[in-house]
Amino acid sequence: MLTSQYDFRLISFGEDEVSAEYYARAERVYLESIGAMARTKTNEIAYWRDRYNSQFAKRGDRLFVYGLELKSEVVGFALVFYFQAHSLVVFDHIAVKEASRQLGAFFEFKKLMAQDLLERNLQIDYVFAEIVTSKRGDPHPINSQLLIQLLKQSDFRVAHIEYYTPSIIEEEYGTKIETALLVRRNDHASQIGSRLLLSLIECVLDDLYIRWYTPHSKNIKAFKQQIEVLRSFYRDQLKNTEVVELNGNWKEAHVPVSTAKPPVNTRRKPTVKQPESEFRGLPATALIIFLVLLTSAALAGLSYESGFSAEKTLTFFIASLFALLVILGIWHRAAASQAKTVLRLLSKLLGHDKDVG
Repeated sequence: MLTSQYDFRLISFGEDEVSAEYYARAERVYLESIGAMARTKTNEIAYWRDRYNSQFAKRGDRLFVYGLELKSEVVGFALVFYFQAHSLVVFDHIAVKEASRQLGAFFEFKKLMAQDLLERNLQIDYVFAEIVTSKRGDPHPINSQLLIQLLKQSDFRVAHIEYYTPSIIEEEYGTKIETALLVRRNDHASQIGSRLLLSLIECVLDDLYIRWYTPHSKNIKAFKQQIEVLRSFYRDQLKNTEVVELNGNWKEAHVPVSTAKPPVNTRRKPTVKQPESEFRGLPATALIIFLVLLTSAALAGLSYESGFSAEKTLTFFIASLFALLVILGIWHRAAASQAKTVLRLLSKLLGHDKDVG
């Protein structure tokens, strides 16, 4: 058992000795955290927990059924597959009790599982996580975007391909479930070769889905048919591209690689040209006019108090107004325009008949 500095403890069911009641509590966390559309039956998990590793020992493939404990309480449950021939790990389910999600349980759980896998000296080059994004049925009680963002914080990247998982509900075999495929590479590359990605996906189809459901499905022929449909779909999608981006947005995950095009907007909104000024809008203009008039009036008042006649005071007021508008005209076109009007008025007061252009 591994323990973190925050009192979280990792349990490996099938290896660590725990009671049946303890395992039942872990199952309850799983049932309450995974939606019906994506939830594997608990009797199937128990079946493979007891025989998977021995049955596929020659191939080096492993199944890990993990639990997370916090202060003697089970707060997490996870299924993790390892496929030796492809150096691939698949996190099939990660469930965390709702009350513990705010305590960093998800990150501690993931960190402890990663540490355990490394200590087993497994060659791991790629890690997959399939997050159901379909709006149909009951995919997951937790928002899929949140799950994806949590995984992205752990160096997972969304593969920019149209990805689906097969329906595990017998009545709905043939229904493709919209899913985001998240990939983590040890070299942290932001691309993956299309042929390599296809081989990893086919590993999941054959060694995870078909292998798991062969002893349990009542209509395995129909189940395998939907797997073959998905296989052909991925081969067609990836055959005309050399690499797949691993930095795609989860909302774009269902844009096919070979046909992805930016949306075409047939109607363009009219472009409104903004005035070339730092002073925009009626309130700013009104404030400018008020300040100009106030300053000019103050200057004129000082002129009148100094003994100037009313005519000279008015002339001084208009001249002050003109000077201020010229200065403001450097930043504000409207002020420059008004300065010309004031200049015409000042010209008339001074006895000049020529218009000022």
